[in-house]
Amino acid sequence: MKQMGIRDMTFAQLREMDRYYVDKTLLIADILRTGDSNVYLFTRPPGFGKSTNLTMLDAFFNMEYTGNTWFEGLRILDHPEFDGYRNAYPVIDLNLKDVQAEPYDGFLDGIRSAVLRCYRNHDYLFEQKDVAEELSYISDTLTTRTTPETPLIESIRLLISALARYHGRRVVVLVNEYDNAVASTSDRDSRGRMLAFLRDFLGSALKDTGDVQMACITGMTRIAEESVFSGFNNVCVYDVFSEEFSDRFGFTETEVKEILNHFGHPEKMAEAKEWYGGYRFGNADVYNPFSIMMYVLNDFETDRYWKIAGPDVAIEQLLDTGDDRNLEQILPLMNGGEISSKLKATSSFSDIGRDRNALYSIMTASGYLRAVPCDDDTFCLSIPNMEIEGLLDELLNGTNRIPTA
Repeated sequence: MKQMGIRDMTFAQLREMDRYYVDKTLLIADILRTGDSNVYLFTRPPGFGKSTNLTMLDAFFNMEYTGNTWFEGLRILDHPEFDGYRNAYPVIDLNLKDVQAEPYDGFLDGIRSAVLRCYRNHDYLFEQKDVAEELSYISDTLTTRTTPETPLIESIRLLISALARYHGRRVVVLVNEYDNAVASTSDRDSRGRMLAFLRDFLGSALKDTGDVQMACITGMTRIAEESVFSGFNNVCVYDVFSEEFSDRFGFTETEVKEILNHFGHPEKMAEAKEWYGGYRFGNADVYNPFSIMMYVLNDFETDRYWKIAGPDVAIEQLLDTGDDRNLEQILPLMNGGEISSKLKATSSFSDIGRDRNALYSIMTASGYLRAVPCDDDTFCLSIPNMEIEGLLDELLNGTNRIPTA
C-alpha cells in the first residue's frame, strides 16, 4: 500500500517517494491541445491541487529533468504526440504562495525572495563573462533584499531574455498563487498598490515578448481591479465556472472511491462525500483534495481540515464588510437551503457592500459556496458540505455578523 503524500510535496517528490498520486497528467494534454503558446490562468480555491499541478508541469517541460522516470505509468505517456515537449524548455518557476500582504514593504520583500529563488535556479547564467549588467545588478540586490521597485518589476523579464539567449529556445513560465497576498489583506489601499505592482510585474514578463513559449498562472480569483491581465493578447482564463479543465483540479468521485479502496475503507465513501464533496467546477462534481488527504492521514477522522489551507482572512473580511441584506440571505444556506443569484466571473473586492452579487461571487471562487446554473444568468447557491458549514459558522461567530431571521 502506498502512503498518502503530505502537504506541499512536489510532483517529483510524490513520484520519487512512491506516494499515492491521483493522476492529473492529462492537464498537460489539455493545455497543449488548446495552444502551446498561450498564457493560462487557472483559478481555484486553496487546497485544490494548483501547486501540485504546477510542479507536475515543471517536471514535464523543464529541460533540467531530462531522463526522469516520474511519468512512467501515468496517462500522459499514452499520448506520444506530446513527447516533443517533454523536458524541452528552460522553465521559470515563480512561487508567490508565501508572499505576505502587509506592510507593502513586506510584500515587496516577499516578491524579492520569490524572484531570488528563480535566479538561484539558473545560477549558471552568471558564470558567463558577458552577463548583462542589468541582470547582475538585480541578482546582487536580490541577495541583499535591496532591489528597488522598478528593477524588481523588470526582473523576471530580464531572466526570461537571458535564458532564451543562453539556450536558444523559448521559456516556459509558471506562476503559483499570484493573488495570495491580495486575498489576504484587509487594507484597501495596500490591495490597490499590490495589484498595480502585479499588473506591471506580470505584464513586463509575459506581454508582447517572443521569448516566452507558454505561461501558466494559478490563483484563487481573476481580480477585476487594476486589470491585472489587461493587454494580454493570448490569455486563456479557466475559473470555477469553466467547463474546460473542470476535473483537472480537485478529486472526482471515482478518484475518491479509488483512494478509499486503496487505503482499505470503501465504506467511508458516504461520509467523505458529506464532509468533503459537493463542489461544482464547470460540469464536474469534485471533492476537496486537501481535506480528503488529511482525512486519510488522520485515520478517517472527520474534522474541518480545510481551515489550515483555506482563505479565512479574506472571507472574514468579506463577511464583515458585506451588507446586512446579503448576510441575512446566508441563513437559509446554513440551514441546508439554496438561494439564487447572479455571479461575476471577475472578482472585485471593492464591490463588497455595493454590489449584492460580489460577496457570493468571491465566496464561490474561494470554495465556500457550490454554484450550479439555474438558467441563463443565475446560479443556485448552496453550502457544499459539512466542513464548510462548520467553517462558515465559526467565521460568522468570529465576525459577530451572525445573520438573523
